[in-house]
Amino acid sequence: MKHKVVCVQPIHPEGMKILRSREDLEIIVPESPEPQYWEQHLADVEAIVVRITRIERWMIEKAPRLKLISRHGVGVDNIDLAAAAARGVPVGNTPGVLTDATADLAFALLLAAARRLLGRAAS
Repeated sequence: MKHKVVCVQPIHPEGMKILRSREDLEIIVPESPEPQYWEQHLADVEAIVVRITRIERWMIEKAPRLKLISRHGVGVDNIDLAAAAARGVPVGNTPGVLTDATADLAFALLLAAARRLLGRAAS
């Protein structure tokens, strides 16, 4: 029997490749993660991989086989942590994934400000 994993939105291609290489997993990427989808498909889901969609209490409650929620990104503010904890469902994320990009952007903005690259409007 395959374990059913819902990737609410597609994740990085390498991550999808790793998930799809596992013969014991059935990976589902819904075309439109609307509430109707959840109403019909959560009963046999064992894991949810999410990027930006909010995972709410009612979704967790409708998934009696749920064993894991994982956020592909930093933070877990889009997941109802109290509901997950009440069911004993661990929640994970990918901390540090944006550290380099954030530092690069901050440095670029500092340079732009120091050199007044964007400060003058055309007359």
